[in-house]
Amino acid sequence: MHTSISVVTHTVFSIKGNEHSYSGGAKLEHRVCKLLKEDNKNNSELITTELVQQVISSILKVVTRGQLERFFSRDEYIEKMKNKTFSLAKLGEAYKDLVISYHTMVASTEIFFSQSDRNENENIAWMI
Repeated sequence: MHTSISVVTHTVFSIKGNEHSYSGGAKLEHRVCKLLKEDNKNNSELITTELVQQVISSILKVVTRGQLERFFSRDEYIEKMKNKTFSLAKLGEAYKDLVISYHTMVASTEIFFSQSDRNENENIAWMI
C-alpha cells in the first residue's frame, strides 16, 4: 500500500504579535524544513524548498493516532527515532550528503492529528 501526502491548501503565514503563524500546507512545509535542518546540522544550507516538497510527497509517513501516541510517549523512543536515519540520495545527486530521521518522517505529520482545538490553523484533518 502506498500513501502520498498532497498539500490541499497552502496558506502564507501571518504575523501575530512578534511571531509568525503558518497554516495549511505552509505549516507542514515549515515543520518539515525545521526538522530536516535539525537532522542535517552540518549541511542545513542544502535544505531547499524543492527538497522539502519532495520529502512531503514521497517520504513522510502518516501513522495512526495510536502509533503516534506510543512513539512520542517516552523520551527514549523519541531519541531512537532521531538516531535512525536514512539517506536522501534517492531524491537526487544534490541531496546525497543529507539524511532524514525516522523522527522527522513521522513527527512532521503530527499536525494531521492535532486535537488541541478544532482550529483550521492547527489541524489539517479538521480543515479538510
